[in-house]
Amino acid sequence: MIYITGDVHRNFNEIKRFCNENNTTKDDIIIILGDVGINFYGGIKDWSVKHSLEKLPITLFCVHGNHEQRPFAITTYNEVEKFGAKVYMEKEFDNIVFAKDGEIYNFNGLKCMAIGGAYSTDKYYRITNNWKWFRNEQPSDSIKEYVEKQLESINWNIDLIFSHTCPFNYRPQETFAHIIDFDKIDTSTEEWLQKLENKLNYKKWYCGHFHIEKSIDKIRFAYDDIIELDSSCLENETVHQVMISDPRRRQKKFFELWEKEVAPYISKDKYEFCSGNDVFLKNFTEKDDEILNKFLTKYHNFFKYLKLEKEYDTKYSEYSEIVLKHIFDF
Repeated sequence: MIYITGDVHRNFNEIKRFCNENNTTKDDIIIILGDVGINFYGGIKDWSVKHSLEKLPITLFCVHGNHEQRPFAITTYNEVEKFGAKVYMEKEFDNIVFAKDGEIYNFNGLKCMAIGGAYSTDKYYRITNNWKWFRNEQPSDSIKEYVEKQLESINWNIDLIFSHTCPFNYRPQETFAHIIDFDKIDTSTEEWLQKLENKLNYKKWYCGHFHIEKSIDKIRFAYDDIIELDSSCLENETVHQVMISDPRRRQKKFFELWEKEVAPYISKDKYEFCSGNDVFLKNFTEKDDEILNKFLTKYHNFFKYLKLEKEYDTKYSEYSEIVLKHIFDF
């Protein structure tokens, strides 16, 4: 089986849990859409993480992000053949694969291309504070030329694109509009990807970078979701949810989803969050019950250690007041 997920930034807890829950093997593949984080520090720090990942019962197929070094710039990587095209691998780690931009891969009979890289919106903050920043984070002119040449060779017909950032017209500006002035960042990669998107005949385009889950037209942004890649379910995807191990990310995810799927439909005077992850409910109706139970059922596996065994069906409306404990914490 082949899966797709978003940026992991060196945190593989969710992937490890997913492997354990689904009894994966190294014949299974998970495509990570950039910012994998294992070519970040260099030397023993990266080697130790890769050494632990080598024991994972799954193969990592990694797209290059912006917060990591390109594998061709690291002497321990070799260019080899895998999945019908060229990839970058290190001899020690047979289940860690980095895509070469512009190569055309075969996954389950689907023609797929990876296009990595993006501009770091925190570039100058990183430079000022002596943090890691990589000059080659965006695709070079030679990479762009190779990508276009490859697409030209197949008459601009391809099944799937795996990129880190997205075509310009699909930038989810609502995600960072409150903290980033989009007019002041380098969008040359997104503009180039838009030119490709305009010419391409494709089925689906997957991208990471923006730390969101969103589908618009044939573009799918991924972050926490683990999506099954199957030609029969490109329209109606199968998504696996794994508990988010980082408590801050788990809390942030919960309230983002709550504001979209609960807050617009249940009056705010009927609930109040307290003690961080408890919620006080009052004067609920049966319709409110339905909305909350549907939400808790849908996202249980993001927020609870134990997998969902049955749908939530609590009748909150039977009580004038009730407190739900640890609503997004195991």
